[in-house]
Amino acid sequence: MKKLASFVLALAMAAVCAAPAMADNQITQSTSQSCDTTVSFTIAPSYTVTIPAATVIPFNSTGADTNLKGTLRLDAAQLELNHKITVSAAVTPLHDSAKPAHTIPFTLRKDGAEFTSVEFTKAGEEVQLSVHIDENAWKTVPAGKYEGSVTFEIRYQ
Repeated sequence: MKKLASFVLALAMAAVCAAPAMADNQITQSTSQSCDTTVSFTIAPSYTVTIPAATVIPFNSTGADTNLKGTLRLDAAQLELNHKITVSAAVTPLHDSAKPAHTIPFTLRKDGAEFTSVEFTKAGEEVQLSVHIDENAWKTVPAGKYEGSVTFEIRYQ
């Protein structure tokens, strides 16, 4: 009895799952004919942006030796025509973890000028960023462990 029930159930499932294939363009005459079919697909935009890693800045560094580890780079990109990736940055000043009122302002720079944003249009484009701390800032703050941040905003436009 169980074998019969299993066979009937399997037959019913096969009947339910069978779906006929229908074509929009049917050729019904016995003479040679041709018909076109449209094939289409959509590629969604995609990209990968690499941002610099965490960096320890040596005391009294004011120049090129304050480069962030790595670069800001568009690693992979499949963009729509006339679109771009815009990366901007906002800094939070360095502050003493034990005494948050003690801060050291800094700027993010690209090629010696203050960095605000960059536009990428194809994979492989990159910029080297550095942190600039004014010499007087080092001299006016007490000793301590200072930490700040850079927040990168990435937009597809």
